[in-house]
Amino acid sequence: MVQLCSALALKQNTSLSAEGLNQRFHEKAVSFLKAVFEKLLIHQTQEARHVCQRHSLFRRIRILDSTSFQLPPEIQGIYEGCAGPRVKIQLEYEWLEGKVLHVDVEDARHHDAAYGASLRSTIQEGDLCLKDLGGR
Repeated sequence: MVQLCSALALKQNTSLSAEGLNQRFHEKAVSFLKAVFEKLLIHQTQEARHVCQRHSLFRRIRILDSTSFQLPPEIQGIYEGCAGPRVKIQLEYEWLEGKVLHVDVEDARHHDAAYGASLRSTIQEGDLCLKDLGGR
């Protein structure tokens, strides 16, 4: 949050405390940021997707990965990790259509393999699913 506030100050000449920024991350703000991220991802990968669509043997190419990061100590109790508050973001992207299939925010204690297993019922014939082994 401190880094984001510093970037805002430098690039937008806007002064905002980390706590003030944190208070603005409500459900609507998160939905907005997800939509912006999805639009940027689609725009950045559009040309490569068209090449894949013409030559693909698969109906869908699903890419699942996660990232996690440490949170400030005052977040304790909301998201947990093995060494204090940590959050994990799971994202599944469908390459050929250029759309996000799943985005979830969860405790960093949850294992990537368990998240991937929770999506088994969404796999269809002709899908290629790419995911890491989650540290295994």
